[in-house]
Parts: sequence; structure tokens; C-alpha cells
Amino acid sequence: MIDFLNYPKFTYDEMKCQCGCGRANMDLVFMDTLSAIRWGCGFPFPVNSGFRCKRWDDLIGGAGVHPKGKGIDIQIYGPRAWMVFELAFKKGSGVTGIGIKQDGPWGGRLIHMDSMPGSKEHPRPRVWTYPTWINVGTVKLI
Repeated sequence: MIDFLNYPKFTYDEMKCQCGCGRANMDLVFMDTLSAIRWGCGFPFPVNSGFRCKRWDDLIGGAGVHPKGKGIDIQIYGPRAWMVFELAFKKGSGVTGIGIKQDGPWGGRLIHMDSMPGSKEHPRPRVWTYPTWINVGTVKLI
């Protein structure tokens, strides 16, 4: 298990799977990437979803990134979202995938970041948007 003492801007509780299994098997290189972006921003990242076990990811319709410990969804909007996007999008940041949901209720706005390698089906780097009707990171679809 990852030692979150090495990542003072993130806690086990916010990064653990929301199904109750207690796993928080985040990729260490990805955590270094997140830490660098977080330090660069200078403000906290409210985490909607960090690690997800495969069962939970399948249940909520995830794409398989979070169970590898290489994905995070943070609740953010406005100028702070822009700052996160700028730092994550920079070449060499370590982020290869950015999902953006910036419409609808403020509490449902987020940025997803991941460090997955590219494939034929999912070339990288990649940026996408989420539809308004989906609430990423929870079972509830609106």
C-alpha cells in the first residue's frame, strides 16, 4: 500500500475506493505527477474519485483507468480549473488524459487526469468532455 506520508497534499481517505473495500493502490509515479501539479497550483484538490477497485469501476461505468491507480477526478471549476488544466496539459507533466466536465451544478464540475499509455483505441495525449447528464465518480446518473 502507498505511504501517503510521502504525499502530504493527498490523504488515504480521499484516495481510497468508494465501495468500502479500503484499497488505495495509487501508482507512485502518478502520485508524483499529481503532487507536482498540486504544488504548482497552490490550492487543494477536492478529490471526487481516486483509486477504484475493478468491481466499483465496472459498477459505475468507468473506463478502467482508476483501478490501475493512474486516474483521479477532482471537483473544480472556474479559474482554478483553468490553472489545473494548464499545468496538466503541459508537455512533460506526466498527464496523458484529461476529461473535463464544466457545466451543470457547481458541485458536479470536475477535471479527470490520468497517466495511461496510449493504444490504438485510445491514442494519447487525449482530451475529452463529459456529457451534462453524467455524474462521474458516483453510481447516481442524473
